[in-house]
Amino acid sequence: APADVAAAADPGPAPPGAILRSPRPAPRPGVTLASTGPVTAALPPSAEIAPEDIARGTRLVQVGAYGDAAEAIAAWDALRLQFGELLADKARVLQTATSGGRSFIRLRVHGFADEADARRFCSALLAENADCLPVLHQS
Repeated sequence: APADVAAAADPGPAPPGAILRSPRPAPRPGVTLASTGPVTAALPPSAEIAPEDIARGTRLVQVGAYGDAAEAIAAWDALRLQFGELLADKARVLQTATSGGRSFIRLRVHGFADEADARRFCSALLAENADCLPVLHQS
């Protein structure tokens, strides 16, 4: 009986052309995954718009709130790595806010035609478990 079990567990030789192991894709040109530097160094510069340059009533999307600008920029770069195509024609907005006596930075996205466009954008981010909230610029 042990020989029968061993024979049943051995699938035999693979058929011609079978993929025995999932191929690993080649690294993107210009992106270094070694610990020699941050991957974000390969990102092109990002457009940024100051909140005071945005017309009241403009549709934006908030993707997070952070303790300082450096954290917000790092989060933006991480989003660009994950959602590069979606963010390609968008600009970063860093808006200082205060709540409960504490200051923080709202990380927002600019570049939507209307509310429906902002909601579609958020749907794509939310589907990948990223935070996203369509907002109306009030300043």
